[in-house]
Amino acid sequence: MPFPLDDFQVRALDALDAGRSVLVAAPTGAGKTLVASYAVETALGTGTKAFYTTPLKALSNQKYAELVATHGETMVGLLTGDTAKRPDAPVVVMTTEVLRNMLLAGSDLLRGLSTVILDEVHYLQDPTGEACGRRYSCSRHPSSPLCACRRRSTTPPSSGTGCARCAGPPTW
Repeated sequence: MPFPLDDFQVRALDALDAGRSVLVAAPTGAGKTLVASYAVETALGTGTKAFYTTPLKALSNQKYAELVATHGETMVGLLTGDTAKRPDAPVVVMTTEVLRNMLLAGSDLLRGLSTVILDEVHYLQDPTGEACGRRYSCSRHPSSPLCACRRRSTTPPSSGTGCARCAGPPTW
């Protein structure tokens, strides 16, 4: 690295190297993206897949463009409600809703998945999305490290009783 890492980054990278899940909560500009990028690089280096999720289609499109610029068009796919580009690529950017649907359906695209990045995960505190994130956390393949990156919030997570989008109560 051309610069020293912050302690939270070192701990997060060490946890990912050990196959553990991490939640990175830090202010904007603190270096959460470095942890997510490391998770993607690690998956590519081991010949496995990484899914990079965002809660909004616009954010998915933006992240897709960034990852294509870094890794090339053949290495990165995009799945949103109305777009499907290279869904079998080693790195696939998608909305969290697409990931949720893939998990519920047992999609073949989950084969070879080693890493899932939930970017902007603070949106999952929203009453319309909270249980969706919890359902993912409970239904993901046990060998897939989870790297959730969120900005620090002063609002504690709500307990939530259910989610209309998930059609039921949280599954934890």
